[in-house]
Amino acid sequence: MSSASPPPKWIGEIVKQLRAEAGMSQAALACEAGANVNVIARMEAGTACTIPMLERVLGALGYELEVVKCK
Repeated sequence: MSSASPPPKWIGEIVKQLRAEAGMSQAALACEAGANVNVIARMEAGTACTIPMLERVLGALGYELEVVKCK
């Protein structure tokens, strides 16, 4: 069984930027997303992120994740 690789760092950078633009602390975002503040910190640091949690965090910020097929 292989271990999962860390998410791309840019995902965390985008989450951090959107959180800052919303004027939210990591703790406030965690509360809105129903997550632990450590989850938000790891996501922003680019060390851990799952798609379901990313969807919850983006939803708490007023965004949604959309996957679009490339042509």
